[in-house]
Amino acid sequence: MRNQEMYDVLLSDFQIRKGKKRKLRFINFIENRCEDLGLSCRVEEKSGLFYNRNIVVGDINKAHVIFTAHYDTCALMPFPNFITPKNIFFYILYQLFVIGIIIGISYGVAYLATFFISDGYFKLILNLAFLVQLIQIMLGYPNKHTANDNTSGVATLLSLMHRIPIEERNKVAFVFFDNEEVGLIGSSAFKKLHKKELADKLFINFDCVSDGDTFLFVSKKKALSSEEHPLFKQILEENAQIFGRNIEFAKTSHAFYPSDQILFSKSIAVASLKRAPVIGLYIDRVHTLGDTRFDRNNIEYLCSSFTRFVSEIS
Repeated sequence: MRNQEMYDVLLSDFQIRKGKKRKLRFINFIENRCEDLGLSCRVEEKSGLFYNRNIVVGDINKAHVIFTAHYDTCALMPFPNFITPKNIFFYILYQLFVIGIIIGISYGVAYLATFFISDGYFKLILNLAFLVQLIQIMLGYPNKHTANDNTSGVATLLSLMHRIPIEERNKVAFVFFDNEEVGLIGSSAFKKLHKKELADKLFINFDCVSDGDTFLFVSKKKALSSEEHPLFKQILEENAQIFGRNIEFAKTSHAFYPSDQILFSKSIAVASLKRAPVIGLYIDRVHTLGDTRFDRNNIEYLCSSFTRFVSEIS
């Protein structure tokens, strides 16, 4: 299956990866791709409040670099998850605004109930029940449009799996994390299970990479000080000119990107963003029906860059 065909299949058949049955269908799709490519693939399961299934491709013990992306998809929300990685104040302000709206709606319903119900305890119960219902809606009903968050990250991993030559495969592994949207549960389970093996692995995490022509690479201190980072930066800068992309590099002390790489000490977050006055770089439309932008050139830029990166690291 060629890359363009694979992108078409992902967008037409696998944009919803929420719930046990849909996730299992996607897992079977990944397993079939691995079988075609001669790659080892296993599913690491963990029960609990959220049943978790991470998909691990390749040998993480031998790998020098681990490419990751979360494959679970979010619920449909009335407000986009507006992310401004380099403007933390605005990001926090927006999150508080959304929480305030939800709580305001809940209390508004309770206030209206005062015209019909005199029992104070019953009004409080009604208020809490409505708040819980709003939360359940946001956690439960699947968003049908997830092109950027995170079908784009999944597409990047799959494309890299296809492109990296057989002789280079021992340098890399791929992990499709489950349950990122409900609190980094998949990556947390992976870290606990493989704590010893992950001590000095470089994690590169792709999350929301297909909507925006500016790529942001947010690196932790340990990744910045690694011997691979100058090569990493050089290749990305050279390919950015070829593909007509803008790029920015940032330390975690100057930018915050909320995704799975946060849990790993030697990690880099990769995302594509748009730019606006005052707020700077931003991601919008995710978690809503507006998440339909899938810029294939973005995926091609990343895959071209990281295939070369893998070939040149020792």
